[in-house]
Amino acid sequence: MTTQHIRTGRDGALVLLGAMLGARYPDLIPAARARGLAVLGIDASTPRARRFDQARREVPGHPLAALAELEWIGGDQHEEVIQQVLDWHAVYGIRGVLAYGEDYVEVAALIADLLGLPGPGLRAARVCRNKLLQRRYLQEYGPVSELVGPPARQANAQTSAGAATRRPGSSSSSGIRCPTASSVTRPGPPSCKPTARFCAASISGTESRTPSTGSPQMAIPG
Repeated sequence: MTTQHIRTGRDGALVLLGAMLGARYPDLIPAARARGLAVLGIDASTPRARRFDQARREVPGHPLAALAELEWIGGDQHEEVIQQVLDWHAVYGIRGVLAYGEDYVEVAALIADLLGLPGPGLRAARVCRNKLLQRRYLQEYGPVSELVGPPARQANAQTSAGAATRRPGSSSSSGIRCPTASSVTRPGPPSCKPTARFCAASISGTESRTPSTGSPQMAIPG
């Protein structure tokens, strides 16, 4: 597919996905602007993101103050995100795309592939966002794993001493549950789709995985 670059007195634009997290990197937007790039943002409409948006509009010198445009689209809305970027591309000429939030990793790779921009590649983006796929693709480098059905979940919890479970598509340490220490449970993000539940033994380092019809989980050694 060939997409024409239409410039409007700029040298192109950089798209930030999960843009409100950009406040953590205060030098990035000024550096892009210094190179003549407009900086365009997309983020999910959450109370936290809205507070950052209000701050960037009201606080002089805020790291996000130089965003040229901002649209509220969730990371799971791939088609809407891609269409918005294509609309911007027709005006600015997109030169790069960067995913701040993990929810935007896959759609950022799609955009990079579509527009011929630098990126990790479609396979890497998909695999690295799913703990089950990571273990399957890198099986020789990790602990032994097993995928089992929902009926085995209770038996698995009773026999896997020191095991912890977590969602395969979650980020950081969200969604971790430990049968022997419920206090370490952390809720996973609402965008995490039900796919599988994992369990890992802390002593042997082996993992077993249990699909769930509810919230998906993934295991880490205790």
